[in-house]
Amino acid sequence: MLSEKDSSHDESSIDSADEALCEMLGITSLDIPVVGDENDDEPHNNAVRANAIPICPSGDEMEQALLRLREEYASTGVCVFPTDWSLPGSTMRRLADELIWDNNDNKYPSVQRSYEGIQVQKKATGEIYTRRTLTRLENLLEHPEWESLCQHYLAPLVSALLKTKMALLKEKLNIKPPGGSGFAPHLDSPSLQMAFNSFGESKEAFNQCPESFVTVMVAIDNMTVENGCLMVCKGPWSEQNYCHVIAPEVDKNGVLNPDGKGRAGAIPVEVAEQQHYEPLVIKGGSVVVFSGYMPHRSAANKSAFSRRAVFLTYNPIKEGDFRQFYYDQMKDMRNSFRNHSQQYQQQRQVPLSQDEQWELDALKSIPNF
Repeated sequence: MLSEKDSSHDESSIDSADEALCEMLGITSLDIPVVGDENDDEPHNNAVRANAIPICPSGDEMEQALLRLREEYASTGVCVFPTDWSLPGSTMRRLADELIWDNNDNKYPSVQRSYEGIQVQKKATGEIYTRRTLTRLENLLEHPEWESLCQHYLAPLVSALLKTKMALLKEKLNIKPPGGSGFAPHLDSPSLQMAFNSFGESKEAFNQCPESFVTVMVAIDNMTVENGCLMVCKGPWSEQNYCHVIAPEVDKNGVLNPDGKGRAGAIPVEVAEQQHYEPLVIKGGSVVVFSGYMPHRSAANKSAFSRRAVFLTYNPIKEGDFRQFYYDQMKDMRNSFRNHSQQYQQQRQVPLSQDEQWELDALKSIPNF
């Protein structure tokens, strides 16, 4: 729960986190020509200029770094790229804000937005109410700089790390507002494989769907234990070596029930309790790569500011390029689920609650995916 005056990406708010900080400090604007943010301690080499996507590194130093990163990734399932491969935190925050605050301008209509109800307590009265809050954006490549970042900077780097050309499957920007909940322990690969399975007969070549996935996370804000940073269970995880997960509920035809019990890839409580999760405390702009079979989780955001990060899923291009297919199918599923919800609403005699109406109006994702 957060206080009424705490920062949040509420659609009714007019200030970004930076603008709120300006107001608190009595500064009129942050729009001044700077190379980087003084408080971020950001790396800036000759390949990086202020507010720009850096040039992909190359040469002997890159190869030496890749040897170390490959060893780390193979033994732990996760690696953090060197600081001079990071992105300026100021650039990441600008790119995030350009999408987050685009709701009225609609310059990027393909971006999909998801909302949650966050409980807020009024300081004056102690009254608790629910605020509709933006928590996720997906399908970001209509923005040219996001396209450059995902396809022309990060894709070559993760391809070099894994020694095979990788294709982008999907991308999302997660916003964990003050009071926002965390994620239970889970694996990404089983969840994605189940999502493909749920597409059913609409997928012509289901047997050719990707078998392996890797996630690239770029921190937008500094990630700390207090604001609910990513927590990882390190180990030599792979398709042949991964922990037990809960089987999601399916119907009599074997099709995933999106409203059913069990999230695809969820780790049972008794298994998670035996695992050791380490917090990844990193600076804004840091780049992390982890296996789709590595257990990970996060806690609630107990800070006064939102914690944002972008998560990109890649698969070996030799297994297929499914990004457009993925978003087309998810769009069809969302529309079908929305239509079903509207029919249910029409059949009900009792009006929907405010939370139910928000869920219907802003439905942008299928539950449990």
